[in-house]
Amino acid sequence: MHNVCKINSLNHVEITEDYNLVYNNVPEEIEILKFPCHTQAVERCIKLVTEASSLVCGAEARDGFIRARISSRTAMPKFNTKSEFFKTL
Repeated sequence: MHNVCKINSLNHVEITEDYNLVYNNVPEEIEILKFPCHTQAVERCIKLVTEASSLVCGAEARDGFIRARISSRTAMPKFNTKSEFFKTL
């Protein structure tokens, strides 16, 4: 059997069903769970991956770039209101 990477939204579908669907063109009814995909967080992730792809070469370098960018963002202080930000200045 081929190497198959499972998609999180299709965890409830058996691998044999995936194989039949892809390689044998057997139309089967499967239920795909709906997830919000047009949120601001998703758009930020897409932007980050696109930026990493254009700046570095290779999967490991891209992964390192993304992890470094995320860790630097989590190190920055977070403010709930604009007045909290201006108190620090």
